[in-house]
Amino acid sequence: MIDFDRFKIVPGRGQLALQLAESIESAARNGVLRPGERLPTVAQWAGALGVSEFVPRRAMGLLAKKGVLEIKRHVGASVSHRYAHSQKKKVIFLSVDNGDIWARNAFSFRLGEELRKAGCRYERVAIPRSGRFGVHSSREFSFAPLEDALAGGVDFAWVECSRPWVAQRLADAGVPFAVCDSGGGDYPGAVDVFRGDSEGVARELVSRLRAARVDTLALVGPGPEVDDRISTYLCASGIGFRRIGIDLSRGRACVELWQRQAMNVFDRMLSTGRDWLPDAFFFTDDGIASGALLAMARHGVESPRDVKVVVLSNKGFGPVYFRPLSRFENDPSRNAAEVARYVVSRLKGRISTPPPPDISRRFIPGATL
Repeated sequence: MIDFDRFKIVPGRGQLALQLAESIESAARNGVLRPGERLPTVAQWAGALGVSEFVPRRAMGLLAKKGVLEIKRHVGASVSHRYAHSQKKKVIFLSVDNGDIWARNAFSFRLGEELRKAGCRYERVAIPRSGRFGVHSSREFSFAPLEDALAGGVDFAWVECSRPWVAQRLADAGVPFAVCDSGGGDYPGAVDVFRGDSEGVARELVSRLRAARVDTLALVGPGPEVDDRISTYLCASGIGFRRIGIDLSRGRACVELWQRQAMNVFDRMLSTGRDWLPDAFFFTDDGIASGALLAMARHGVESPRDVKVVVLSNKGFGPVYFRPLSRFENDPSRNAAEVARYVVSRLKGRISTPPPPDISRRFIPGATL
């Protein structure tokens, strides 16, 4: 039953029909009137508001022309589904990849679910690489997906990347956005920049390595991405440290390809002997860890007997090993729920600075450290 008190009109404050039309449209825009919900008849409006039937009839006609209402003969007026959809806030999740990274896709699926529950529209926007993996020039990427999304209007963007020129396009378009970046990039125009928890991971890792009396560590990851904030912290820790970069320039972000490349690299290195083995390995990618562990098993290298192992892992999608792996676990589903809460708070604007989302990795003790 509609509460007619919401739609009071005041004589002397402009045309009564326009007042009623604005009041009805506001209720439709704010969800007070649901799409498809049948509105009162002209006679019911007139009786409840104490006006002639001309006033609600004129108001309904104006709203029908604007597309706010649908009026069907013998049925009556209702809020247009198309109008209701157009009034929802649109949020995009923007990243630089080919849309084939499992963790980001799992994050996107849950983020879309949570935002739609909150009454938002949602779109996943992946900016694909057209050049070599790890190239940082904007010329190597296609901006068409982002331009298509911006053409339809965007109310907020969650950006997961380390390339300031991507965020700059959002700033130029006047779109409010927040950035999640594990590096140290500068993002003028962003309402928030979250640096992830790389330094926190490195700090806890060093603490656990020292407790396990580890003197030497090898950090293994995709080429350019090995040299990040984690490696910077490890270099200053006093633990003997080296990097092993896996060249992925000829492959897309495909788990099987990364696994095979890492397996080949470790197979070649282990074919020369074991003298180079550190006390511990820290793998920054699931697929690379899987390939390296397969190669080590093939050469009889076991963890933790011969070498200790820690991995960055995605919950439910981590490397398979015959012992529980010690790992820093990323939970895309939980992170998405946290980000959705933050984004909805931003869109509602009830508080100027909503609490940041908790998107930190959890350390899971295993049998390999």
